[in-house]
Amino acid sequence: MYRRGLKTSLKNHFKERFARLEELLETLPAALPHTKLSDWDREEDVGESGARLRGGEDNKVLNITIAYARPDGRTYLLRAELSKGRAFGAYERAFANCIAREIGTVVDTMARDGAGRILVSAQDVVDSAVSDFLKQTTKIEGPDYPSIIRFLKELAQQSYENKPITYGILVLPRRESKENVSEFPQGIFR
Repeated sequence: MYRRGLKTSLKNHFKERFARLEELLETLPAALPHTKLSDWDREEDVGESGARLRGGEDNKVLNITIAYARPDGRTYLLRAELSKGRAFGAYERAFANCIAREIGTVVDTMARDGAGRILVSAQDVVDSAVSDFLKQTTKIEGPDYPSIIRFLKELAQQSYENKPITYGILVLPRRESKENVSEFPQGIFR
């Protein structure tokens, strides 16, 4: 998972938070099916967290960058490649970018002294990335996407006569309707 010597260096810096770092770095291939993540490498440099196409004609490889700063002011970039058997679509690239940025935000916080315990799980990172992705792709600013995601998860835990129920939501920009309007998710169950 890491280039030679990097794991020891990261363990020395992140200490008890190293297990959380590993969990976060494994989020990318877990959230994007049929992908493979190369070994992580690190360089001392300034940059932004994100996912960008490596280049070339096949669009099968994304360069992943996780940026963080240490308390002494030194900045680092963790880099890896995420690949798959076919070309990444525009939405997959955008979603991978959202996940990488969210991971970068948490890792940067963890890297600083006094960050204390970080109570953010890998699933929280994915939920936040989904929320950011929905804002970008729908260009709808109004809905509280994190609340919608939490509500759908609560609904997904429900069953009818011990049979699971599947829920979904379509988020489309369109004009307001005055008929059959309810605020989602608050107005669904009263």
